[in-house]
Amino acid sequence: EAHLTKAFASHESVDKTYLALVHGSPPDRGEISCSLRQSGASSAGHKTVVCDNGKWALTKFETVERFLHAGAEYSLVRAVPVTGRQHQIRAHLAHLGFPLVKDLRYYNQEWKRQSQYDHISDWCTRLFLHAHNIVLTDRQGNRFEAVSYTHLRAHETPEHLVCRLLLEKKKKTRNTRKKRKKAKR
Repeated sequence: EAHLTKAFASHESVDKTYLALVHGSPPDRGEISCSLRQSGASSAGHKTVVCDNGKWALTKFETVERFLHAGAEYSLVRAVPVTGRQHQIRAHLAHLGFPLVKDLRYYNQEWKRQSQYDHISDWCTRLFLHAHNIVLTDRQGNRFEAVSYTHLRAHETPEHLVCRLLLEKKKKTRNTRKKRKKAKR
């Protein structure tokens, strides 16, 4: 147990990968290297911000898939936090201009003014950041991997999950509109 606690704290023998749905179209792959610190507490809780006097943090990312939904661009991103700062992925991707879907804490003022996130509540009910897999290495060098496929159907990749959710919502919206038109007649 002590070994696992130390491994998670040091990030030396633990590798984590997350899947995130973000607004916009980030580069195919990249690294975000900038210092982070927690800002003062607010009624919504703390927020991690990019600043010169924070702790260095590194996130590697790869864009897995790009989508167009309701006239807005979205991308499914695979993110690997090399360091382990609180809210690191959320703060880093928002800093690049690609906030996570439903992450109201990290939407900047421009996003809030443009109300680009208003239609999202129809098809996404929570922050779209999911721990996809974790790899642990024990003291003897044995590797253990756990992969999360929550809400995935048999033989469905996480990428297909996002497509399916978007298409199901589109189909549901279309059917609802048809029912409303019939009811008005």
